[in-house]
Amino acid sequence: MDRDIDSNEQESLTKHPIHYYEDGTIAFRAENTIFKVYKNILVRRSSVIRDMLSVPQPPSPTTTTMDSSDDPTPSRRTSSQDTFEGVPLITLHDTASDFASALDLIYPQSMTTAPPSLHTLTGLIRICNKYIIDDIRTWAIAQLESVLPLSADNIAKLDVYATSPVVPARVIALARECDLPQFLPLAFYALSTVAWPFPPDPDALAVFHELAPSDLVRVDFGRMELQRVVLARAVGLPENGMTEERCVRCSKGRPGIWLDTKERWTQLLQHPIEELNARLRWSYPALCSNTCQVTLYDATRTLRDELIGQLPAIFKLT
Repeated sequence: MDRDIDSNEQESLTKHPIHYYEDGTIAFRAENTIFKVYKNILVRRSSVIRDMLSVPQPPSPTTTTMDSSDDPTPSRRTSSQDTFEGVPLITLHDTASDFASALDLIYPQSMTTAPPSLHTLTGLIRICNKYIIDDIRTWAIAQLESVLPLSADNIAKLDVYATSPVVPARVIALARECDLPQFLPLAFYALSTVAWPFPPDPDALAVFHELAPSDLVRVDFGRMELQRVVLARAVGLPENGMTEERCVRCSKGRPGIWLDTKERWTQLLQHPIEELNARLRWSYPALCSNTCQVTLYDATRTLRDELIGQLPAIFKLT
């Protein structure tokens, strides 16, 4: 026998402002938000939800739930199914914002060209991966690839990681959970080089619980290995002031071109890819254009690209 949840519990729940359709045929609860949607549309998009709703009801007094830590199939069905305002009610262990983001694309209210936020994209990928909503998952991954750095071609997008360790840590957790290895090398690099505030941000500390212990070790190991690799290569570059190499054309040489050599070395060791990328944008009027400048740019670009290529080995991802 079906039963509506009691009035006291209903008072603690909020109907979603968009995805609560009065003529909907099934309701979902995520956190304290109720969504009432059209079952026939939803089951066409998600094979997991279709299978979940088609499982016969065994005798059990508990409510239908899905746990994000378990296999994404119905863990419990009820012999007395909970309902909300007359339709079956399914409880999900997902955030309301993530579930709403998926419903925004399944039940669109309008056409929009505004790019989704990084937070929205990661939530979309996670929930579409769990419920096997393949078309939205593919679209969201492509959007994320346009936002995050993946190679030397879009390395300027490292800036998205610069504000907080929370961002790269969450990208690593997402990549591990949803099998997206293309995001790992530069996310590990960013997490190992980003500046931490002190005292630490509670959100930054909390997100580390989402990472496996082996990945936390990778961050620390990779930071030290990265500095070793950079130091070994950078010592031989004349512009870093560690050699007496001279240009055979202008005889000016490249040592001493930095106004603050200490700062350049600091940035090179702490943020090597960003520092090398910045050097490629700078001009060097004190150097001859035909030899010194060309050699400097070529060597800098080569070192940057090789470092990016070595990140999987540096962070033991292969």
